[in-house]
Amino acid sequence: MNSCFILTLRLIIASCLCFFAMQGQAEEDNENHQPLLSELLDKAAHNQPEAIQKIKTECPVLIEYSDEQIQLINSGAQQPQISVREDLLEMAKITGMVLLAAVFYGINRDLTTAIIDSQYFSYLDLNPFSWVAGNHYIVACSSNMLIALLSGINSTWWLGLPFGVVIALVARYDTYYEKLSWYDLSFHLSKLTLGSLVYPLFIGAFAFIITSSRRLSIGAMRNWSYTSGLGAGGALIVYSSQLRSSKASPQEAVAKSEKNAK
Repeated sequence: MNSCFILTLRLIIASCLCFFAMQGQAEEDNENHQPLLSELLDKAAHNQPEAIQKIKTECPVLIEYSDEQIQLINSGAQQPQISVREDLLEMAKITGMVLLAAVFYGINRDLTTAIIDSQYFSYLDLNPFSWVAGNHYIVACSSNMLIALLSGINSTWWLGLPFGVVIALVARYDTYYEKLSWYDLSFHLSKLTLGSLVYPLFIGAFAFIITSSRRLSIGAMRNWSYTSGLGAGGALIVYSSQLRSSKASPQEAVAKSEKNAK
């Protein structure tokens, strides 16, 4: 039962990380290219030629203006209008993505701990494990796998949430630079998360070779897991800032476009 439970959670974690990676890579390849209205009308003309021809005849100015605006957006000379609601929604997506990555990271770390030493949480007097609200127990159990699951969530959500808020602000705040979406960050977040999971395992393996103690190797692995997690969060903040600053601002793009026109 425990092995099936662990396998299921690992498949969920791996699927989510792969999803982030695939979405981020697809967004990088696509480069936010928006199709022109005239191109869309030409494609639609195969199904409704008479209706499309009527639209082209009656609205040539609108089609031409739309194509010009989309070309400016694709070239970076102009950004699409973004409402406050859309901005907040995108910031919530980024925050949620980082929070989920942190929780998955903690769950995977504590499940690995339970696999290596099923009595590790008992050594720390965490069995039965309890979440405390005032003087009232919310959860109490004696299953090491469930203890690892709850401990992984409880030990990382409070760190993932502020990191997510900061990264969302860095990615979206200030209209001078082009704003980032969660797609722009998902691929690099998945790489950092995977790297942060692997690095403490090497530290734990090295500690086990030296000490031959499971408890000491697990302690080393868990201590370094926080360091690698903090490093991954800081690296994503720096990456977000550098990615925004590396992209031409709308003002710079317009100046460059006018200079080339001359």
